[in-house]
Amino acid sequence: MSSTRKNLEDALKTAMKARDSLTVDTLRFMNAALRRIEVDERRTLEEVEVVQNIQKGIKRMNETIDAAVAAGREDVAAPERAQREVLQRFLPQQMTDAELLAVVEACISESGAVLRKEQGKVMALLMPRIAGVADGKLAAKLVSERLK
Repeated sequence: MSSTRKNLEDALKTAMKARDSLTVDTLRFMNAALRRIEVDERRTLEEVEVVQNIQKGIKRMNETIDAAVAAGREDVAAPERAQREVLQRFLPQQMTDAELLAVVEACISESGAVLRKEQGKVMALLMPRIAGVADGKLAAKLVSERLK
């Protein structure tokens, strides 16, 4: 079992003892999603996959928050923000923009890419290095800006 997965389960037990219903509901939902994937695929998730699924959950919450705010539904956005904060505690420390830029530059030079149509080569090298610790969209944008 991955350390993030163990941390999720430990936090769930602590939240249950503290009768923190928001945290309990959020962590149960995430554990159920992770368990569903493991059962469907008949394997145990790796650490990176657990983190990626937490990030997907946060991304869905961000989309819900944006839609709710646009519709003027603060009553929907507020609980989503609270749940997002609960899940963000389990993400590893994210790369700073400067660190991400350094990794992007290294991957560009390593791949020998010059043209924008070669972005796929760079991204193939980059994504395994930043999985779980940086935003893929931002990385793709940085790569695109640096290629002709």
